[in-house]
Amino acid sequence: IKLMIQEADIIARKANETKINMQMINEAFNRVLEKDKNFEDWIIRLREYHRDQFAFINEILTRCAHKGKVTIQEIYNIAANEKYKRTDDYMSFVIQLQNDGYLAEMQRHTYKFLSPFLEQFWLNQYPVYHG
Repeated sequence: IKLMIQEADIIARKANETKINMQMINEAFNRVLEKDKNFEDWIIRLREYHRDQFAFINEILTRCAHKGKVTIQEIYNIAANEKYKRTDDYMSFVIQLQNDGYLAEMQRHTYKFLSPFLEQFWLNQYPVYHG
């Protein structure tokens, strides 16, 4: 949010405006996303701390970004995939993604990105999804 406010302030000052409008907000949102370095730490953290499980976690997050949400059944189906075989511990990853601020349970057993910035960043990083 701090980044968004800073960008919106810069845009408003350049336009000699004292009030911020929706167009400025959208432009600020896009500028924040263009500076990917603000969000790269989120991927680096997953790669470093979950090296062996990164592909599994990343598929959950990529699906969530592309679909706007992910259900626990969809996560289980990903976990059951032959390449992951994680049906015994998949919920521990869901809980950890919640605790680390990636996902939030919006409805019972339905998860969304906690941050619209992070969701859009994930879409930018993984624009193609075949799930």
